[in-house]
Amino acid sequence: MICSRCVLPSTTPGISFDDKGVCNYCHKSKSVKFAGEEALLEVINRFRGQGRYDCIVALSGGRDSSYVVLKAVRDYKLKVLAFNYRNPFTHPVASENIRRIQKRLGVDLVQLEFPGDIHRRTMRHNLIAWMRKPSLAMVPMMCVACKMLWKPILDIASRHNIKVAFSGSNPYEQTTFKRELLGIDAEASVARYYTGYIFGLVRESLSNVRYLAPEVLPTTVKGYMFSGPQAPMVRMMGKDLIKVSLFKYLPWNEKKVLTRIREEVGWESPPDNPCTWRFDCTVEEVKHYIYHKLMGVTEKDDFYSRLIRAGVMSRKEALKRIERENAVNVEAVEAVLAEVGISFRQLDQTLERYLESHSEK
Repeated sequence: MICSRCVLPSTTPGISFDDKGVCNYCHKSKSVKFAGEEALLEVINRFRGQGRYDCIVALSGGRDSSYVVLKAVRDYKLKVLAFNYRNPFTHPVASENIRRIQKRLGVDLVQLEFPGDIHRRTMRHNLIAWMRKPSLAMVPMMCVACKMLWKPILDIASRHNIKVAFSGSNPYEQTTFKRELLGIDAEASVARYYTGYIFGLVRESLSNVRYLAPEVLPTTVKGYMFSGPQAPMVRMMGKDLIKVSLFKYLPWNEKKVLTRIREEVGWESPPDNPCTWRFDCTVEEVKHYIYHKLMGVTEKDDFYSRLIRAGVMSRKEALKRIERENAVNVEAVEAVLAEVGISFRQLDQTLERYLESHSEK
């Protein structure tokens, strides 16, 4: 069964339907309120021209972060310092997008690599830990190294006396089922979200102590303390840094975003990937496969459902997209797993055992 209003299936954690087939997430969803461009300009103009750079922008080479850099430079005439984490799983097309943006917009770029191959080692360890005791709530643990990025952003901003940090996070991207799996209400406030988030992770980790191994624990703790602009340590250490999510001020418009970055900076997405969202890190392919096989629901289902509720996308268009985009690219999954010395067969056997054990309950 699929919700008659959005596209969430009956396998979505915590879902229920009324007598008209409308899901509970549609019923309790709240409309997104945008602060507006005038409020954004007020923030920008307050700190414009106070140093070598007006702002720092996290740039992954994906569509939204690329658009933020473009808009900051072309529309707001800001002196931008772009920051990029050289993730070992960055898609080559995303890396090429970064080079194009740097060249065409003339922005300075700081790139960071974590020492000691921390990212690969942490992903391997946590994925093996997950395979030994699978929990849908803990699938994102393989990406914990990426969550440390706000720490270097704060350090770089402080070093250059930058007062504004831009990001391209999208208000429709917060995945409902990830929150539900950790026991967090889908529409919880930021404060309640982070409290529930930390307690949920601690609870899950205590049931699988491999996540607390000394070789990965420092990365895990730092990752979740710096996991976003409202995370505890980011708020404490970055209290003088204004964190601006562009799409909390301006409505997100996919067509406008893609048209501008393609025409003005030559942005591209992989020809073998039908979706322009979140292709920049290839680990997404592994998570997509796990969610798709174990739950029959993916982050794309959730994202498009939020867009439907907001009136940004039609249900017909969403159904067409998920039919095309939810197809699993097995070769891509195999390539990512090979990077950390795990075979596709190992992962697939784990998923099959999980399905068998849960079908018996």
